Amino acid sequence: MRTIHLLIATIAFVSCSSARSPAREEAADARFESLAAKYVEEMLPMRPEQATHLGDHRFDDHLDDYSPAAPQKQRELSARYLTALAQIKLADLSAVNQVDYRILKDVATTYFASTCCASSNGIRCTTMSPRRSMVC
Repeated sequence: MRTIHLLIATIAFVSCSSARSPAREEAADARFESLAAKYVEEMLPMRPEQATHLGDHRFDDHLDDYSPAAPQKQRELSARYLTALAQIKLADLSAVNQVDYRILKDVATTYFASTCCASSNGIRCTTMSPRRSMVC
């Protein structure tokens, strides 16, 4: 009987000590949501065709920038946001924002790793990420 009480007390202690603070979670969620919104607002003008594909029609009168300088701009944007994202602890976020965090990190990492170059056959883009490799 004493073992059962000890087990229950241990489980209760671990549950209480590992619980996230609601205030910490709210603060982390607010920081993440603000960061994610800023990333999208900076990324979509650089990728107006993707914006249209996502249903954001503010940039319908523009095409993506296929200049040689465009990939560097995307890498700089992604690097800046990946650095900021690393300042937010995944464990401090709500379950919903943990999923969004992973998606944002994957998207920014993919854009950071992508390279595009002009060739005699037009624009060639190679995207490298842990999960995919694509040539367009």
